[in-house]
Amino acid sequence: EQRQPQLRHRVHELLPYSYWGSESCGYASHGGDCANFVSQCLIAGGHKHLNQGGSCRGYPCGKEEVGAKNLGDCLAKTHGWTRTCGLNQKPPSNIAVGDVLIYHAGSCSSYDAHAVIVVAGGASPKIACHSSNRYGVAYTYMGSSKPYLEWLHKK
Repeated sequence: EQRQPQLRHRVHELLPYSYWGSESCGYASHGGDCANFVSQCLIAGGHKHLNQGGSCRGYPCGKEEVGAKNLGDCLAKTHGWTRTCGLNQKPPSNIAVGDVLIYHAGSCSSYDAHAVIVVAGGASPKIACHSSNRYGVAYTYMGSSKPYLEWLHKK
């Protein structure tokens, strides 16, 4: 429990915009900028830019991904992250802080999706997201509207 305030402070330092401050590279035309938020968090934490082509389009600011489905494809196909997806998919045992969860409606390949970043791991991970500002909420918070959960873990 003592780690949570430290983690929140550290995540706050890494977040380049949105949830805690002024946006420098938001992308609201996709109904919000959830994937951009997660991309910016990953990049601020040291991940390689997401501008390699294909699903890693690198826009609007030349280094991130703005579509939740594309972000999942980019991380899995181009950057080698492991992907586990299914209806009400429980978190894999290796899910940790900095990993990504994408909620899908209808199927694991649905573009009707929402991306979040894991801020506390374990059997019941907690997440943070933008477009619906949340921090430290249970990963199940969108399960009724987007029940297909795609877990992405950086190897």
